[in-house]
Amino acid sequence: MKNVRKIILVAAFALFSLSLTAQQQEVLTFTRIERNPRAAGLAGAGAASVGSTAYASFVNSAIIPFSNNTADFAAGYQYWAPSLGAANAINLAGAYKIGNIGLSLGGVYQMEQKDLEGFRPAEIQIGAGFGARILPWLGLGVNARYVQENLFQGYSQNGFGLDAMAFFAPVWGLTLTAGVANIGTKVKDSAGNAYPQPTSVVAAAAYYLVLGVGSRHAIEFMLDENYFLNSRTNAISVGLEYSYDRIAFARVGYRIASENAAYPSHLSLGLGVQYAGFRLDVSYLTLSEIIGNSVAVGLGYRF
Repeated sequence: MKNVRKIILVAAFALFSLSLTAQQQEVLTFTRIERNPRAAGLAGAGAASVGSTAYASFVNSAIIPFSNNTADFAAGYQYWAPSLGAANAINLAGAYKIGNIGLSLGGVYQMEQKDLEGFRPAEIQIGAGFGARILPWLGLGVNARYVQENLFQGYSQNGFGLDAMAFFAPVWGLTLTAGVANIGTKVKDSAGNAYPQPTSVVAAAAYYLVLGVGSRHAIEFMLDENYFLNSRTNAISVGLEYSYDRIAFARVGYRIASENAAYPSHLSLGLGVQYAGFRLDVSYLTLSEIIGNSVAVGLGYRF
């Protein structure tokens, strides 16, 4: 009876964390949750954008050497998937540029609000990244991470993952990214069955446009595609960010995903404000039965 209870708890948690393992055969899918509140307001788009480098260790460290900032630090809070019982997550992240080299660190701790027989499932992710500007228009980056999922008392699963990305800046305003995200070790369950992590091929583009010579108004278009190799699912994120004098920001994004993708289709909205290096970003997700009403808030400082 005890083993049956454990199996039920594992299945319930897998559904909560959006893994849908019975259909996808993927685990540790919480690693694909967008932690950057700016990118969350763009429905996950922005892998090719240099507008925010603090969370580069989660996505793409190749962008760091192309940033106008020497350093970018951030801390955030997420209220995630209330329709599934809700989870609270806190994260810390940062990036630092030294000439043509970029370094990044990031971590997140997420705890579910559901209490399963006196135990609350939790997830931990810790990662680091390295980026290098090889040519004036070309950068390469790699991220490494450790993840752990504590499903119930006395049982957890963990794994390691890698991202490998190339960044291109062929002309002013246009940036491109291509690579593979979350190349990870297989994870074994209590029965010894091995499941892959949600590895994806990534292709992304961003275009920054100033609306007139000397104008304080600008917009950035972003388009990201992830094709998940193990589940054979696809997700496309389209985002638009409007900025006024690089002080105030408004964002909107939409993600179109296959039915069983690790991160479902949804609409996102976001706002941001920045002054003297300090910034505040807020995002809200909607039009999704699974992750609708999720909220992310972040504070940051760059110089």
